[in-house]
Amino acid sequence: MRELTRLRAACEARLAQITVPDPFTLETFCQAVAEHRDRPVRLHSIALAAPAQPFALWVGTDDADHIVVDAAATGWHRDHLACHEIGHMLFDHTTDQAVTDQAAALLLPDLDPAMIRKVLGRHAYGTQQEREAEMTATVVLERAGHRPTGRFAALDAALGRTAGW
Repeated sequence: MRELTRLRAACEARLAQITVPDPFTLETFCQAVAEHRDRPVRLHSIALAAPAQPFALWVGTDDADHIVVDAAATGWHRDHLACHEIGHMLFDHTTDQAVTDQAAALLLPDLDPAMIRKVLGRHAYGTQQEREAEMTATVVLERAGHRPTGRFAALDAALGRTAGW
């Protein structure tokens, strides 16, 4: 339980100077994150429903942060996915995911595939990073009073009980 408390405190510290809008919209929250980081945050909604593709990802380039979310994700699920990626962004996480030129062109066609491979070809990706990103998304959406609906409500309740929330 102490680990969970430390994890939450670390996420809250990363979010301390970022306003969570009320009412919450992902676009407005991304603008607040952009202002905090002093660089644009661009949302991309792209069909990612191919097997072995992520539902969302973050690509930090020299001049902007790009959050790509599967176009099939809507409502709370879309917001949670994007806030999870913002968690990776705020913690400046790295990844070892390999990206092909074809995937890079599909995800962000206006960017050089070699640059995307370089950005996404980082290493040292671990479970602590996932816990930080997931808790960040949870804290953001809790602050917003934005609760899951439908099938995600039951999953959220079950995960909360398992984690002791």
